[in-house]
Amino acid sequence: LGPHAPALLGCIPSFASALPLLGAAATYRRWQMVRASSAIVGERMNRLQRLADGRAAAADVPEGAVLAWRPPGTQQYVHGRLQAPAGYAVCDGTNGTPDLTGRFILGASAR
Repeated sequence: LGPHAPALLGCIPSFASALPLLGAAATYRRWQMVRASSAIVGERMNRLQRLADGRAAAADVPEGAVLAWRPPGTQQYVHGRLQAPAGYAVCDGTNGTPDLTGRFILGASAR
């Protein structure tokens, strides 16, 4: 502790009486750190989830939703089929999707 430890420890009536105070201070400090870092960690985790593997938009879209999509740049075809980004499927009647080839997507209402 150093040469001044006896003087510092002499200010505390007893070590046992200081434990609750030290415990409360440590708990409060830990809570401050967790509170501050949880917002940062949460924000980073959300960003990573959205950006990982090129699935930026797929992370926020409910499964089964039909959306208009325009491929950036030139369209990518593999074996004559348009390729969608990871996490998406082209609605061309394959893989359980409806065939919307040549159709226009129009919103609907439950009323």
